[in-house]
Amino acid sequence: MADATVGVLHPGDMGAALGSVLRKTGTVVLWVSSGRSAATARRAETADLRDVGSVDELSRRSDMIVSVCPPHAAAEVARSVSGFKGTFVDVNAVSPATARAVAAEIETGGGRYVDGGIVGPPPRSRRTTRLYLSGPSAQDVAGLFASTVVDVRVVSDRLGAASALKMSYAAWTKGTAALLLAIRALARAEDVEAALRRLWDHPKLLIHAEAIPQLPSFHHLPGCKPGKTAMRHDDTTMVISGLSTTPASQSRKRGTMRRFVIWTTLVATLLAVAAPTYLVTAAPSSIEQENEPIVYRGSTGCGVERWSVKTGMDSDAGKVNAKSVTQTTIFNLRSLRPPGALPLKSRVRPVETTVFSVSAKLLRVKQEADSDFHLVLSDTGGRTMIAEIPSPSCVGSSPFLPSMRYVRSKFTTAYHPTDFWKRPNVAVQVTGVGFFDRIHGQSGVAPNGIELHPVLAIRIGGSSGPPPPTPTPGKPKPSGNLSVSAYVSPNPVSYGANPTLYAKSTPGASCSAQVVYSTGRPPRSFDGSAKTVGSSGVVSWSWHMESKRTGGTATVSCSLRGQTKTATASFRIS
Repeated sequence: MADATVGVLHPGDMGAALGSVLRKTGTVVLWVSSGRSAATARRAETADLRDVGSVDELSRRSDMIVSVCPPHAAAEVARSVSGFKGTFVDVNAVSPATARAVAAEIETGGGRYVDGGIVGPPPRSRRTTRLYLSGPSAQDVAGLFASTVVDVRVVSDRLGAASALKMSYAAWTKGTAALLLAIRALARAEDVEAALRRLWDHPKLLIHAEAIPQLPSFHHLPGCKPGKTAMRHDDTTMVISGLSTTPASQSRKRGTMRRFVIWTTLVATLLAVAAPTYLVTAAPSSIEQENEPIVYRGSTGCGVERWSVKTGMDSDAGKVNAKSVTQTTIFNLRSLRPPGALPLKSRVRPVETTVFSVSAKLLRVKQEADSDFHLVLSDTGGRTMIAEIPSPSCVGSSPFLPSMRYVRSKFTTAYHPTDFWKRPNVAVQVTGVGFFDRIHGQSGVAPNGIELHPVLAIRIGGSSGPPPPTPTPGKPKPSGNLSVSAYVSPNPVSYGANPTLYAKSTPGASCSAQVVYSTGRPPRSFDGSAKTVGSSGVVSWSWHMESKRTGGTATVSCSLRGQTKTATASFRIS
């Protein structure tokens, strides 16, 4: 990669510094001005980065993209370059689970993913900044930085290792500093701080006073409420209620400090002693814990985020036709483009108003804090996605409630899920409503956050068992005059994505389809065989976008009782 062109998303303090380091080696470094601030533009200009205007143009011209952004935006930045075929270097401070989820997003689009973690300030001189890398392509990236001031270390060829090291190091540095500050605060409150420092200076102890964070005198910080005193050390701030330096409050102060330090020490000790064993014995649950708010209904924990949509208590639930089931694959579902922003109380159409059914392997299952049964499904290629069976106790008025009760009861009998992973590793057929979830550390999450939520039916192994009350895909009865319309989603569609052609027609009609690119050639992966329109009035076909041309045309032909009508839909390729 000696002559590689590198794109930086985005040049904040760290991103601009990394870009400047590469520019000094002669590497062409690109950035995107669209939507960025004047301060970002000044940093990019100072670092001698080249503006290409848009993320799409940066993706097209770069051999490597370095993602440097706030942790919460890491997945969004990866989605913005969906279909990128080069090397994507993610140096954001994210968890190993998030790193693997972003890796899946990049690799699904045909790119290579390198996990990274930065320790130290923006690199401007030697021996200040270390860049840890992991993944099969990590050595290529390390070679690009080899002659720079950045100290590059390849941790492993396993994705997530660099993020795990960064996370562990940050927990150690910040956790020990906070604990030592609390200990010194107690010593000061009890008037034994000087003696403690002398004890720490004992030659047989590993801790020396000069290595201990300094604790300044108690002072009231601007904005603190009366009765609260803050201790500030660099970027560490601890607020302790009820402390005051008046003689009358010394007893309360000592008691408060003593309780504070006892609990801080206890928690830190438990983490230090128990965490390594827990990470080994309980993975992946311990590493990939969900980070999602819950509320309690009685003794049952229930979800909050988009909960009405997840369970069918939203106003759009009636638009979901549970009797019309779209057979699909995990690959196709993972290829759907997620919305830019998830609406809290409405559905993303047509995905979240469609019932899908997939054949998969049930890798593992557990009960989450929100009482959902969390199912991790996998296809033969190792691609995963999530299906969820909510607790009926968390569901009010919903058209899906009878199916949820039935599935929950049967699944409980089969596996008795707990908060520890069980690994059935059996073939299943899972039917449920499409749902886009926010990526927040879920185990098995698809790169676009697609789930089946709620599950309305499940068949385990070769035994179908008694049928659930819904969905029951019936044979549609022909009705009404023939009509037909068509559209492609998403539109425009990115190279490497999997668009879907939807046709709306009269129930009972038989529809076939064809797609032609602007070159006059059809997609190699498109199968437009005839399908019968169900009671939902919609049929669909999906294919893999292998063309980089400007667009194409889709044509749908439907027949019913001797009538035939056609409809066309144009699409653009971005």
